Amino acid sequence: MIPYFETHITEACNLKCRGCSHFSVFAKPKHKDLAEFEREFKRLAEIEEIYVMRLMGGEPLLNPDFMEYLRIARRYFPTSHISLVTNGTLGERLVPHVDEINRLRINVTKSEYHINEDDPIAYTERHEK
Repeated sequence: MIPYFETHITEACNLKCRGCSHFSVFAKPKHKDLAEFEREFKRLAEIEEIYVMRLMGGEPLLNPDFMEYLRIARRYFPTSHISLVTNGTLGERLVPHVDEINRLRINVTKSEYHINEDDPIAYTERHEK
């Protein structure tokens, strides 16, 4: 069993966090190909179980198909502890899907980045992509 696994469903982000560990500020704002994601998860499920899985970005809520990625993850890993990790600025995109996210047993986790212009280490700047 793989104890911890994380994957990005997009490189796009709506913030420019100083010290971003995912380099989203420099990455081209593209989303993971959905068909490729499903092929990879199908194959991985054939060979190994995953205990904890985190789907992230960039900002995963910028991917218009984020719910389909969650469905695929749950389909192939029915017993995994799955989390969607977001910066919390686009929560309104989750609202229409709350019931299904609950049925899928997906945790939504807010990342540790802070939107605080007074903190020179964690300073973020909102921008559109």
